[in-house]
Amino acid sequence: AAKVAKLTSELDITDWELNRTHWAVNDVNLIQVLLTAGLLEEEQLRSLGADSKMVRFGLSTPITELQIRPSVFRVPNGKVEADLVSVMMPFEMPFNGVCAAIRKACDDCDLHCQRADDIWNEAEVIQDVFSLIYRSRVVVCDFSKRNPNVFYEAGIAHTLGKPVIPIVQNSDDIPFDLRHMRFIKYLDNGEGRDKLKKDVAQKLRTIIG
Repeated sequence: AAKVAKLTSELDITDWELNRTHWAVNDVNLIQVLLTAGLLEEEQLRSLGADSKMVRFGLSTPITELQIRPSVFRVPNGKVEADLVSVMMPFEMPFNGVCAAIRKACDDCDLHCQRADDIWNEAEVIQDVFSLIYRSRVVVCDFSKRNPNVFYEAGIAHTLGKPVIPIVQNSDDIPFDLRHMRFIKYLDNGEGRDKLKKDVAQKLRTIIG
């Protein structure tokens, strides 16, 4: 009783309530308070059909492994291709030279490179994009010019657990949420694209081993 009396603030009760038998509805997690105070053992908690982690985090159902079930895309029947590298970048003429440099980097690593405009299997472009990312071993994302499609595609790749190699011409184009990730900065000229080819090849060898 003395231990419970020390918890009057946490349990949202008054001294008067300690001397009366009555019903009350208080906005407090009783089990969590008792567990923290050492008045409830793990064994007692399990007998109630609860888990201490669930109680501490206020969860009503057990924590389970994340299940990916996209509602916007159709999951392809094919498996991940061990030698496939996909490139996410704007479909604009100035980026063709950059894409060519990445293809050469993949060739140097005995890997196959594809961009979304290389394929046309679905009626919707985004389904082809999703399928390409899904099948890829590694995804290269060019954040230059802050293209929103590339941001979206990078999010898909991260959600699917794909290794992502960010590349960019101007570091300010890297979104804030991705600033903690290492990226490859390049210049869009002959010398810069040659260096990009070497840097991407080195990163691919590191990832794939």
